[in-house]
Amino acid sequence: MVNDNEPIWASVKSWHPLTEIQDRRRPESISMPENLHQAGKTPTDVWSPPTGISPALMRLLWDALAYPHSDISTRLRRLGMSARVFETVKREGLENGFMLESSAGQTLYLIPTKKTFSIFNMEDPYERAVSVEHAFYVNGLCWLLKQDPRYRVVVPEAKIGSTSATSDVITITQNGMRSAWELTLSTSNVLANATKYAGTDMATVTFVGRDCKLRDAVKSCCREGGLDPALLAKLDYTHWSALLRQQRSLYRY
Repeated sequence: MVNDNEPIWASVKSWHPLTEIQDRRRPESISMPENLHQAGKTPTDVWSPPTGISPALMRLLWDALAYPHSDISTRLRRLGMSARVFETVKREGLENGFMLESSAGQTLYLIPTKKTFSIFNMEDPYERAVSVEHAFYVNGLCWLLKQDPRYRVVVPEAKIGSTSATSDVITITQNGMRSAWELTLSTSNVLANATKYAGTDMATVTFVGRDCKLRDAVKSCCREGGLDPALLAKLDYTHWSALLRQQRSLYRY
């Protein structure tokens, strides 16, 4: 069990990706042991699944909640399912609106919907989001940045100065340098997201694309968009897989 008084990375083995740490957000009303997965148990060992949901789907939904940023191959190993069974169960979840499918680079994610959070009496963190997919990646981006020891503050959905505009994530380093992060799933609003940082004290503004192709498209859009040179000099570009690789390298000790 993780000691809440210690930084979360203190209990992580060097070969255990931080993205596989169980998400422990669940209300006190649910009597669910903290070491459910470690004990080799599943939600169906604690209560019966609601009518119309197969036990296999119940296991997958719980896994998607507990480990939101696992890739498919990791889920297969943890759940002990064959690829064929997994595809059948996943299709059941998608067709019945319990999850969404989303890819970032070569990684495929399963995003739980409001229906899934309701099954486990959990608050839906994406309920007020305009885009559930965007909110999912912003949540993951924020979580990844919090594991980076260079940042002492990581704030999602933060206001920019005195305006009504917000940043997806703002970080503050140990020496006080402020930077902004914009998670982008397309190039449709890139220039608007860039110009809202004009005249701010952000040292850098990093656009995070879901893959390297989108990252390159965002970079081209900004460089050809007539932005002020001072603002353009602050812009940086990366993609989701690069951030995951960086996270793994930080904790390879």
